[in-house]
Amino acid sequence: MLSIHKKDRQEIIFLVLSFMSGFFEVSPFILALNMFGILPAFAVVLFYQFGNLVPCPIKLSRPMLKIVSLFGILGLALFTILEYLPILCIATTFLSAAIQTVRSESKSDVNKETKRVLRITGFACGFLGAYPLILILLSVISYLSICLARFSVIKSNVTIPKLNTINFVMILHQIHYFPYCYAVIILSIIHVGVPGAIILFLAGWITYIWGARLYRGRSLAASFFVAHAILVMLLLGMYFVPSWPIKALLWILTGLVGTTEFCIAKLARANKGSKNAESFVENVGHVLGVLLGLIAYWITADLLSTLLVGATGATLAMALMIVALNGKKTSHGKKTSHGKKPAKSKKPAQKEDGLYESKYNYSNIQ
Repeated sequence: MLSIHKKDRQEIIFLVLSFMSGFFEVSPFILALNMFGILPAFAVVLFYQFGNLVPCPIKLSRPMLKIVSLFGILGLALFTILEYLPILCIATTFLSAAIQTVRSESKSDVNKETKRVLRITGFACGFLGAYPLILILLSVISYLSICLARFSVIKSNVTIPKLNTINFVMILHQIHYFPYCYAVIILSIIHVGVPGAIILFLAGWITYIWGARLYRGRSLAASFFVAHAILVMLLLGMYFVPSWPIKALLWILTGLVGTTEFCIAKLARANKGSKNAESFVENVGHVLGVLLGLIAYWITADLLSTLLVGATGATLAMALMIVALNGKKTSHGKKTSHGKKPAKSKKPAQKEDGLYESKYNYSNIQ
């Protein structure tokens, strides 16, 4: 009975931290947006993604995780007093690193749908809970969950996973999404307010989750190329079409084709890729994507420019996949054929002026 109790506790902790990971990705971003403006908001979410890099390749021990999460709580408390942007950035990084590390080490048998529901719920609550005191409260709950979690890392260490060519395709795939996803959140708030933005955000996630069913039983390579070609057209449509309702519709439709991320993961595994490599390249793509989105907005002062960065990332992903599937050696020396279906996996498919803008004043944003 004791072992069952421990297993149940571990599952609850995993689900709590799944919610927290979604909440802390969105809430500090919205808080910075309201208090400081667009570029600072991009900076905060970039620091969140820096924290995501920690679980792979860095493995933190339990004592170190407690220290890191405490620094995150203290940082949020200090930010509440001083309202100094760099403090919020650093606190967000610490909390992200601690939460994602324990999540990755506490993975349970909870089904994927339940995990996603909790994470998406965290995203949605992040829109509404962008207040320092709420952040502090939930960071304390996260700390208690981290203290109660059981995982195998005894000593902190660094392990760099081996990568193959298709792993780099995943980086480009992630780069396609993360420059514009936060920009679209801001545009949604401008056009339809926070409630409307939440609805659009959730609609995009629903199509992403449901869309994977469209590709069952189909060639992984063909699904990847068709979906990414459509994805490029959708992003260019969002950029060039002036109508906001059409932009919103195209945004929702991107979920149906962006979901082919799983094709990249399976093709990478068929080339002797590892699970650790998948997590590592995804997180690298998140960081680079947000960074490129921040740079694009800083140069152009136009949120829509991030869509062009996204379209470029998707195009480059297709180009690199062609190279990988046309007999080019991966880092493991295995060749694959573009015309043939890859080996089946053993597992089933599954401008400076705008730097500090006044609170809630987004009327002059392009």
